Amino acid sequence: MRLVVALALLALMALFARSGNVSASEADAFRLFNDLPRIFTGIALPMLVIGSPVAIGGVAIAALFQRRWRLAIELVVAGGAGYGVARLLQHVIARPGPAAHILQFHHVAQLVVSDRVTLGTGFPSAALAVSAALATAAGPHVRRPVGRTAWGLVVGVALARMYAGLDLPLDVVAGVAVGWGVGAALNLVLGAPSGHPSRAQVHDALADAGIEVVSLVPSGMGGRSYARFLAKTDAGEELFVKVLGSEERSADLLMRVWRFVAFRGVQDELAFVSRKRSAEHEALLAITAAQAGVRVPHIRLAARGRRGEVFLVEERVRGHTLDDIPVESIDDKVLERVWEQVACLHAARIAHRDLRRHNVLVDEAGEPWLLDFNLAEAASSPRRLHRDVCELLVSLTAVVGPQRAADSAIEALGSDEVLAAMPMLQPLAISGRTLSELPGRQGVIAELRNRVADRLDIEHEPLAQITRVRPRTLIALAAFGFAVQLLLPQVGEFSQTVDAVTSAHWAWMLAAAAAAAATFVAAGLAQRGAVAKRLPLYPMTIVQVACSFVNRVTPAGTGGLGLNERHLEKSGLSRTASLSAIGLNALAGAVVHALGVAIAIAALGQSGIGGTPLPRGWGVLVAVTVGFAIAGIVLLSPLRRRIAGPARRAASDLVHVLRKPVQAVQLFSGNIGVTLGNALALAACLAAFHANADLLKVIVVYLGGSAVASVSPTPGALGAVEAALVAGLTGVGVAAGPAVAGVLSFRLVTFWLPTLPGFFAFRVVRRNQWA
Repeated sequence: MRLVVALALLALMALFARSGNVSASEADAFRLFNDLPRIFTGIALPMLVIGSPVAIGGVAIAALFQRRWRLAIELVVAGGAGYGVARLLQHVIARPGPAAHILQFHHVAQLVVSDRVTLGTGFPSAALAVSAALATAAGPHVRRPVGRTAWGLVVGVALARMYAGLDLPLDVVAGVAVGWGVGAALNLVLGAPSGHPSRAQVHDALADAGIEVVSLVPSGMGGRSYARFLAKTDAGEELFVKVLGSEERSADLLMRVWRFVAFRGVQDELAFVSRKRSAEHEALLAITAAQAGVRVPHIRLAARGRRGEVFLVEERVRGHTLDDIPVESIDDKVLERVWEQVACLHAARIAHRDLRRHNVLVDEAGEPWLLDFNLAEAASSPRRLHRDVCELLVSLTAVVGPQRAADSAIEALGSDEVLAAMPMLQPLAISGRTLSELPGRQGVIAELRNRVADRLDIEHEPLAQITRVRPRTLIALAAFGFAVQLLLPQVGEFSQTVDAVTSAHWAWMLAAAAAAAATFVAAGLAQRGAVAKRLPLYPMTIVQVACSFVNRVTPAGTGGLGLNERHLEKSGLSRTASLSAIGLNALAGAVVHALGVAIAIAALGQSGIGGTPLPRGWGVLVAVTVGFAIAGIVLLSPLRRRIAGPARRAASDLVHVLRKPVQAVQLFSGNIGVTLGNALALAACLAAFHANADLLKVIVVYLGGSAVASVSPTPGALGAVEAALVAGLTGVGVAAGPAVAGVLSFRLVTFWLPTLPGFFAFRVVRRNQWA
């Protein structure tokens, strides 16, 4: 995280500094420190020395005196790398220091210091890169107060550099980002101390708390950053000691921030203000669970040692966790007892929130115990409790299979409890550690859902919405914003679009709306022609209008397909015949589209496009358009086997329809009407903004643009349609401003506005039970 944030900060500073100029706000910030009285010179000079090669040698020698050879080497490498990266960026960005901007500042108060000390000037500051790299590299190796002091000195160096007139504010911030990134990268590559105390420190901390132990044996790592020890007192009592690492609170905070951003309804509490509070929370929840009748190891102590060690002491329960027990030893009786403990825990409204096999221990008598309540939550919502059930279901499935896992849960918890948890049985609701134990996570979870549904003799429960924002929504927003707000203004000056809108003939928009409305009648006629049975046209047309609403609120246009299929079934067709009719209509539309492109290009070849200079940004638009097409093809390629079979059946049905003239006329004339109506709507929108585009060229552009949009990965082809149509229109000679205004108006008339009448049409369909 430190490395990523440092790189982002450096990129942002480089973006501001790329022009080489100094902004008014940066100049004001510089003067704030540079204009201070010269009485601070005695403080500034030592700070300048700290940000120099002298500091690298000084800290390395200090580490050698303490016999910390590795730290000394890492400090030398970090300081040298920070200096080298900063000097390289100075040559690349080439923004000089304050002295080069003397006319803007009118006066720069500078201290006379040797260049060997200052390390020169410019963006980014090499001195700050060195000092920040040293502080970052040393941080994991020293105690927290020492690390904070080191960063305080980095701030002092930054202020001294501006006071001495050597660096500008952006230089300082970029230098810190370089040093921070170099130090973080070094720690990432070479590794860093865990921050856990040694065995001797834990022994002394326990003694200070009044617990004398005669043996203390490390037992590995647990949780996210827990060190574990097995202890034995002089009275023969066996204890389990859990020591919280120094990075635990940072990891906890990052996890909670991520969960809040990514998932809805997480209801996480704020991160605890200290590790001691975290240990006390775990102890409190474990004691509360024990009082509710759950088997939990007895808590002896939660405290902090004199050196800052935070530890939790509990009585040791001899046994093995479920992930260490052989599969053949996990019989149905053990599973039943595990689920009984979960039921007891949930009866007290306590959610464990990390209910994996690793946190279930089976003692020597075969009784299960629940461990690790560090993430537990009291007074939990049903959603939390259901996730506990799903977590343990999936974790058990990895070793005993979906049948035994599901059957044991239903027997112990009851069918109602397991059924209520089914919407949460999905990968997004399961922890990454549990999913990593599954060989094929999607298939195993689907098999588990099928087993529960079969056992309870019910239909599958719909999955709950886990994420706060769906990936397809982010893709749509990104594509639309990139195409409309970035690409389209690059085609021509934005003022051209504004001028086109202010002088528009709005009567043409009524014609565009009429053409768009006619496409629904044509779509109804086409769907009617795909059915051998004679169906009334009016209900079919209303269904097509309703599709414009349901397609906006369902993924990938599946709502429209489902609505048409339901209408055909209500009209007396079997499901197979209904699906075949929908596939036949789609194939006929593709044939009409392909023939239209061929005919239009042939006709255009007779008249020619004419010599039109390509506008600025044409290459970008073409690249993005092709990118959308390639992305869609790549994303759809895994489905080609599923598509091939229905496509062959639709082709066979098409040959059969061609032998029936009346049905064929309806099918193809309807699809021609849809294509021609949309092309005329685009032409009318362009005419409203004085585009003066040839109708044949507009039809060619529409056919090409909609072909690209048909393989776009974004919902509703947002972004792809806009980019493709503007690229095509400007390529055939339409001015940039009218092209942008016309395309956006076309999308408004044909994509967004029909949603409102579609809503009312959908209500009519439901009221008349047409679907």
